[in-house]
Amino acid sequence: MKYRRFTIETTTDAEDILSAVLSEAGIDGIEIADSIPWSRKELDEIFVDEVPVNTDIPAGTAYISFYVSEEKDGDLILSEVTAALKDMASWADVPCGSLRINVSEIEDEDYLNSWKEFFHSFDIELIGDVPCGMKHMRIIPSWEDDSPQDIPEDTIVLHMDPGTAFGTGAHETTKLCIQSLAEHVKAGANILDLGTGSGILSVAALKFGAGRAIGTDLDVNRS
Repeated sequence: MKYRRFTIETTTDAEDILSAVLSEAGIDGIEIADSIPWSRKELDEIFVDEVPVNTDIPAGTAYISFYVSEEKDGDLILSEVTAALKDMASWADVPCGSLRINVSEIEDEDYLNSWKEFFHSFDIELIGDVPCGMKHMRIIPSWEDDSPQDIPEDTIVLHMDPGTAFGTGAHETTKLCIQSLAEHVKAGANILDLGTGSGILSVAALKFGAGRAIGTDLDVNRS
């Protein structure tokens, strides 16, 4: 399926106002891009691994995008949003920028996979008396290759493709779970992973010596 992407150029001061205006116009979800870095507290509150910062965007400028599937009348939506933006510019008490709208097309497959450019290999330190004797676990996404010569002897390698499921290992909660598994999983142990997401914790448990791991999730698209 194809989507039309509508991107509005505005200011960081007007982000919240414009978001509310789009919501009132019937837009269900938006994407905000600016050069303002997120704080650790903000990342924890929305429960994500990381939010990439686009340093190419000028300070004070923001781009707000939304997507419309080919099944919907994109021209009608564009007309309604344009009218809402014109009205907003007449009453908003902050600078709104140009409010220009750029329209492009994107395949749903590209949309779902575009986040992969921000997920790279990384190490998790294994703390405590780890039964397997290893000191680190390296998470390598399936679209990256690591040369065996680059991997230290005290490092367990976990290759994975998280797809769209939660659990890349980069979020602090997942790291803590992996560290806890490394310390407490006994050889041959049976593991039950409820709400498995990407399945990363089940695979990690097997890497640490578990004999069997069962993962289950309510989302049929997950492991």
